[in-house]
Amino acid sequence: MHFLAVVVLFPLLFWGLSLGCGVLVERLTGTRMPALLLMPFGFGALVSVSQFTTWWGPTAPLTPLILLALALLGFALGRDVLRARWRGRPGGWWWGISAALATYLLVAAPVIVSGRPTFSGYLLDTTGAIQMAGAERLLHHAHHFSTGLPAYGTTLAAYFGTGYPSGAHGVMASLGWLSGQEVIWLYSIFQALDLSLVALVLTFLARRVGLGRWPAAVTGTVASVPALVYAYALMGSIKELTALPMIVSMGALVLCARPLRLAVGARALLPFAIVAAAALGAIGIAASPWIALFG
Repeated sequence: MHFLAVVVLFPLLFWGLSLGCGVLVERLTGTRMPALLLMPFGFGALVSVSQFTTWWGPTAPLTPLILLALALLGFALGRDVLRARWRGRPGGWWWGISAALATYLLVAAPVIVSGRPTFSGYLLDTTGAIQMAGAERLLHHAHHFSTGLPAYGTTLAAYFGTGYPSGAHGVMASLGWLSGQEVIWLYSIFQALDLSLVALVLTFLARRVGLGRWPAAVTGTVASVPALVYAYALMGSIKELTALPMIVSMGALVLCARPLRLAVGARALLPFAIVAAAALGAIGIAASPWIALFG
């Protein structure tokens, strides 16, 4: 059951909360958005909101419940739209979902094939352990890293106490708390799920340039896991892999900008603002050139 909770329950929770928050973003924007982009936008909302809630001590432990509440609010406000989407779903709609699932299975394969909770990162250095420790500390004590334990506290303060990006950590720890699983077993799975969102965005882009449903899904899957990106997953580079779906989502919004602007005016800026804030939260100032390019 523990293994299934890690490789099945946790992904369903990740996708479910991302979808709920994506529907909430759609409702706040006031127009219908491409279905394949709902989860990436929703994940951006999870990252952005967790950055605020984990910054203040009293709200940090409430972060999991706040993220869950936002997703449930999205489902409540968008239930009629979701029903209409489901009734009017086109043939072959599942190809886009299959791209996300295939990407998750590919990247998480070392964990899944092992048949037990573990992590795939070869941990180039001790960074992976510091990321996990920081995620746990962040959720309980916000950005206060003075622990009274010199080695532990000094190491965390040297990372997270100096402006180190923590966008991925609050979400990962929050979903871990909601699923009842320890962060160490979710570390690799979380990064595989990040890349599953990249597959959704790239499948959307492939469809927009004229590819059929299954060629677009194959393209989205293959393009999501090139050797360099997969190496980042094996190395445990959580910042870069969390920023990646946000960066490609900004690119996808370029294609949606004109119809969104014509439909809802200034509210069309909301999705871009959310994913841009999430990119900054995930990887820091390094996201600025991408924001400037797509903005």
